[in-house]
Amino acid sequence: MQRNRYDVTASPSKLGDVIEEIILKDPLLGANPFGNWADIVGDVVAKYSKPVKYDRGKLTVYVFDSVWKHHLMLSKEELISKINNISGRSVIKDIIFKVGEIEKETVAAFSLEDSRKLKRKKKASTRKGRKVPKYRLTEESKKFISSLKDSELKMIARRFLRLFPP
Repeated sequence: MQRNRYDVTASPSKLGDVIEEIILKDPLLGANPFGNWADIVGDVVAKYSKPVKYDRGKLTVYVFDSVWKHHLMLSKEELISKINNISGRSVIKDIIFKVGEIEKETVAAFSLEDSRKLKRKKKASTRKGRKVPKYRLTEESKKFISSLKDSELKMIARRFLRLFPP
């Protein structure tokens, strides 16, 4: 005899048993339905992407920026196949990549150092009257310039090499 789940006279079930029964019926409702995301895509890609939603065969993944979005879109079919192999059945029909918020600690290593580099690059640009910082030529650079025979090429090399720090 099957028990009616709305039967108030029946003895109560433990919450853990009910949750386990639900997850056994549909494993995609578990905390990590596809396994560890880093195992699927690799540690580097996992830092810049995060699965956030699953709905009727569509998996939505947030990515750090449009470059990562493009990169993952190129390997979409491979990811779908990998996830379906891990789950043992065809659960993913499509993956939608969106630029969205990723935990700050996962991209902190990127953001801190690379934002400094970007600031330096912006300072070195020549936008609306900003002066480009110039550096002293190293002995190696001077030697290279003196080895050039064309005077115009020497002038260009001197200007160009002064734009880069030694």
